[in-house]
Amino acid sequence: MTVEARRRIGRNLRLLYAEVLNQPLPDRFDALLADLAARNTTRGSS
Repeated sequence: MTVEARRRIGRNLRLLYAEVLNQPLPDRFDALLADLAARNTTRGSS
């Protein structure tokens, strides 16, 4: 695959998913991420 083909694919994927990336996270997903972050912080301090 050429460099230009990869660039074209990347550009098209960014265009395709741009709207999705700009949407806010659902509250439940945000809470799960916060829980995971807290667990990693607790694990790192032991």
